[in-house]
Amino acid sequence: MVELYIIDINDLVSKEQYMKWLNKISDELRKRILRFRFLEDAKRTLYGEIIVRYLACQKLHIKNEDIKIERNLYGKPFLKGYPVFSYNISHAGKWIICIIANYEVGVDIEPVKFINLDIAKRFFTKNEYEMILMESIDNQQQLFYQIWTAKESYIKYIGRGLSIPLNSFTIYKEYSDIYKVDIDKSCIIRSIKLLENYVISICYNLLEKQQIEFHKIKMEEITL
Repeated sequence: MVELYIIDINDLVSKEQYMKWLNKISDELRKRILRFRFLEDAKRTLYGEIIVRYLACQKLHIKNEDIKIERNLYGKPFLKGYPVFSYNISHAGKWIICIIANYEVGVDIEPVKFINLDIAKRFFTKNEYEMILMESIDNQQQLFYQIWTAKESYIKYIGRGLSIPLNSFTIYKEYSDIYKVDIDKSCIIRSIKLLENYVISICYNLLEKQQIEFHKIKMEEITL
């Protein structure tokens, strides 16, 4: 089962609480956050880290002090010493999406706004580009973002990031909101319509149960 958590960075958080959270993370990350020019960027990074730590404490029954987050060779973060706790984060606009499972997962969120489809011709495969053009004008933009987020969720699922070119594999629709990857039969991708004018895609192991639980958490409720 995959659990998906939604956080609004505009949730009211006191300055005192914000500073307490800064002291709950690694020195390296804290320094990076303090260098951000815009508060929104700092919130996205800090809140994403805090929600992961909060969920790890809740699910694994450990203390925040016992959590050490490391990254693989391609930059994907993981909880050291706890392979049964996998997570991934994506953010766009005011939303942060965090998913957790006991197997590898990947997630991406993007706002649906007008985009020149020449970008699809450049970054997508020929089959994907043609699939978009076959849609009605009204649906082309939506499908573009479904494919884009599906691709992003897949490369995050396998933990390779953009070391894999987006046009080196093809996303195809299995049915309804279910997508698959032509080069990897081990996973499945779900396109989720959860937030108005946003597209969310989740990639996870095909052999696992396809149930997804949705939760919205207010930052003021989180304690570490």
